[in-house]
Amino acid sequence: MIEDHRARVQALDKALDVLEAFDAQTPDLRASEISRITGMGKSGTQRTVHTLQRCGYLKRDPKSSALSLSPRCAILANSYLRGSRLIDLAMVHLVALSAKTGLRTDLWAPIDDDVINIARVPAQATTAALAPIGERRKAAGSAMGRVIQAGLQAEAALDEAPADSRPAAELHCLDLGETTPREATFAAAVTGADGRCIAAVSVSGPTRGFATEEQRQRIVEAVTDTAQLLCDLRIDTWARTFVQTVQPPMPEMVESTDDDPLFISSVARGLRTLEAFCDGPIEQTLTSLRRATGYPTPTLQRLLATLATRGYVDRNTRHKTFRLSVRTLDLVFKMQMGDHALKSIWPRLLRLRNESGLRCTYCVRDGVNTIHLLHVQSSPQADFRTAHLGRRLPAVSNSGGLALLSSLEEAALDRLLEGYVVQPITDHTTTDMRLIREEIRKTRVRGYAYTDEQSIAHDTNIAAPVFQGQQAVGALVVSAPKADWSVERLEREMVPLLLKYARDPA
Repeated sequence: MIEDHRARVQALDKALDVLEAFDAQTPDLRASEISRITGMGKSGTQRTVHTLQRCGYLKRDPKSSALSLSPRCAILANSYLRGSRLIDLAMVHLVALSAKTGLRTDLWAPIDDDVINIARVPAQATTAALAPIGERRKAAGSAMGRVIQAGLQAEAALDEAPADSRPAAELHCLDLGETTPREATFAAAVTGADGRCIAAVSVSGPTRGFATEEQRQRIVEAVTDTAQLLCDLRIDTWARTFVQTVQPPMPEMVESTDDDPLFISSVARGLRTLEAFCDGPIEQTLTSLRRATGYPTPTLQRLLATLATRGYVDRNTRHKTFRLSVRTLDLVFKMQMGDHALKSIWPRLLRLRNESGLRCTYCVRDGVNTIHLLHVQSSPQADFRTAHLGRRLPAVSNSGGLALLSSLEEAALDRLLEGYVVQPITDHTTTDMRLIREEIRKTRVRGYAYTDEQSIAHDTNIAAPVFQGQQAVGALVVSAPKADWSVERLEREMVPLLLKYARDPA
């Protein structure tokens, strides 16, 4: 099915070409530039761009008319991230490795002829430049890529090796600034349940931190120990994660319209198929997707064939199931690197994490929900949990959402929340709208919001809005484990720090 080009949906193929035309160097494009990059005609470009705008994947700057990727791309990436058993098990060890070495720690996976970053823990003393997950490096030109390539090439030997032998786990590579000037990297391979190479762990930092044999030996031991620990977990990349998070329904998408001749319904159906993995189970069958989308089986088969060929959907042939792939990180990386607001927020978020030692995120409001667009992991702690880019939460049930809602005038708040029914996420979720409105009014007065296990069990949170002029564009959020941090302690110790970085760009 996947190899048959006749089974593919041509309009969806072209829409993916448009989304992939954006990159970190050209984050804003006009229709004429998209037409030139993709080779599409003027009319086809116009219709495709129009459809992607209506579906929420492109946004247009009202002043310059330039187009860019929207935060909706992050929602797709979140389905991959929260469904990855590898990331789920590795994250706490990456945080510990960063704390032990004082270096940036990364987890890389193979994709095409490249490696792609799927988890990152910035170092305490790190550059202020935005460095989100989803970054690609050429496999042959990077330490982590060479490690993974060597591991994949060694797989043939695994068939004849003893059952308990994992030669790829011994693979490692040191790059003392050959690839990136003044930056050294050491990487080691990670093997999975079947003994095959599935990833690489790396640490990176200034070359001066790798100058002596003693420094290098300490780093090599820390990284190889972490890689071996992950190898010993015998991770099955198709296994489900331990914690399945509850997600609110996806924002409604226009799928067909009779009064819009520019709208391409087949593109909308392809995007809706991708979003079915965000609304429902991370791994789905053809039957469950048919139930979620309402599309006939032949239509779904063609849509999935297109998405799989383009690399956005993985298929488990043994269990006949589908899930979103690591390629979804490409779109969110391009979106983040092209967003000027996120670039200005990142240094503040990093300093906030460094001073607080807690998990810090930046979210924006998308209707009645919030979307997390940036996050920096906490320092190592006993009650560790991670938060993934692109996570959606009801705005009325999380501190970031309450902070953003408090910036709205009462009339606008009335229109937004009219008829809205709060669905409980945890046992502590407030569902009484009168109490929620009262909390929004209190937040407006004090300048920050807090929640206590309302959207994430065992988490307390505080948040403050970030303004551009008179408009709140997002919110900074500090999250802490309930076992160690009460709301009162957060207010006492973290509110001054939070407000400093939310209000002062310098």
